[in-house]
Amino acid sequence: MKVSNFIICDDIRIEMGNKHSLMGVYSDSINFHSVLNQKAQWPKIKSLAVFAQIEFEREEKISNIHQFSIEIDYEGEVKDIGGGPLPPTKETDKKGILINAIFNNFQFKGPGNIKFYFKFYDKDKKLIDTAESHSALRVEETISNKAR
Repeated sequence: MKVSNFIICDDIRIEMGNKHSLMGVYSDSINFHSVLNQKAQWPKIKSLAVFAQIEFEREEKISNIHQFSIEIDYEGEVKDIGGGPLPPTKETDKKGILINAIFNNFQFKGPGNIKFYFKFYDKDKKLIDTAESHSALRVEETISNKAR
């Protein structure tokens, strides 16, 4: 499996017709703006949404996948941040999986890089495959002398 599309944003809304609207899309970094007297006051909490299209590369079948998890590697600390069962679907012509997840109180522990991993498991909770984001999301802080 491989990640064909990966977007980080503030929110994902499901519209009529099963369309997805992504709000507050980030390019490759999240920059927190702080004033001088608030410099390096971590952790910082904000909403974080993940939109990922996972493409099958081999003979994978969606019917063999029963659940998934999302793990992050945040500057060397790896942790599971979410997941669950895949919703039931028809096998017909599925060429991949669409994952959208919203973490309302995501905790940014400090500047650094976050890499995302999507793990897929069978009904016995045995790991089938892992797909990873193309590049890391940079977490940065910009310091200003004046309050906004």
